Amino acid sequence: MDREAAAIGLDLHQLADRHLNDKPLVPDKRLLPNGFAAFLGYLAKKKLLVPRGTEAQVKELLARFSHYLIREAGLTAGTSVMHVRIAKRFLKYRFTDHELRTTDITARDVQEFLAQPNHHYIYISLGMKALLRFMYLKKLITAPLAEGLPNVKAKNKQRLPRSMKADIFLL
Repeated sequence: MDREAAAIGLDLHQLADRHLNDKPLVPDKRLLPNGFAAFLGYLAKKKLLVPRGTEAQVKELLARFSHYLIREAGLTAGTSVMHVRIAKRFLKYRFTDHELRTTDITARDVQEFLAQPNHHYIYISLGMKALLRFMYLKKLITAPLAEGLPNVKAKNKQRLPRSMKADIFLL
């Protein structure tokens, strides 16, 4: 199969596309599903196949993030689902073009996302901290952006208690 693909001038991506669409290399030969599928499975396990398109790349990144949250961070499945939903919202907000380049994420992008209306700050900031920490640990971003997000407790301490009036503190 390698020689036939090289003779036609196909690379690995074109070969995989033909296989997934059941188009044989030579019209009179039928592809054996077990041979090439096993090869693609091996390449996928070794993380040598990169999904195409922003949607596929986001899906692959979210799967890795979910695995990290459950296996490495030790979070429950429910918490993981919540964080993955927030991560999906952020990635769709940030990347609307054809390529997912996580190294382009800046602190300004994160702040603009957090400043959007209809956000419940506690849940959004927790999910964003988890996503940014994961991306930094896996070297998908260059700076530890999660450290720049204020803690929920620190944000709540900045305001006065409800029982106190602002003019009491004006001395």
